[in-house]
Amino acid sequence: MLTDASNANTSGKVMEEELKLFLNTNDISYKRAKTNGIDFIIETPKSTLFVDCKNQNSMGSAEEKLPHTVWKYWRKYGYKEVYIIRGSHIPHKTIYEHLEWYPFTTHIVTMDEFIAVLNNQPLHQGIYEYV
Repeated sequence: MLTDASNANTSGKVMEEELKLFLNTNDISYKRAKTNGIDFIIETPKSTLFVDCKNQNSMGSAEEKLPHTVWKYWRKYGYKEVYIIRGSHIPHKTIYEHLEWYPFTTHIVTMDEFIAVLNNQPLHQGIYEYV
């Protein structure tokens, strides 16, 4: 029997594979972290995108760990912005408020929204865009 953490990890891996398939199909260059790193570093003609897949579909502790995760990766990679691809669950407003204090921008998006970014379409920041 899988625990909630095991289910989340399996779900996250499925999302990673979905993004990997899209990148390979569209001949988009990327790197994967071997261990303890961000899921994808994607090279585009305009910039380097740092992307982590968090396929959370319900409330849970992974949501609360999100600010620390992006902070830890920022210390490792020094990015100016990071993309978190989320599942169907929209993180609580307090998570967005916490992230506003950081010296980098965190975009929490769906897979479809992230693919739109890769296709140079404007990014809608979601439910808390105007907070």
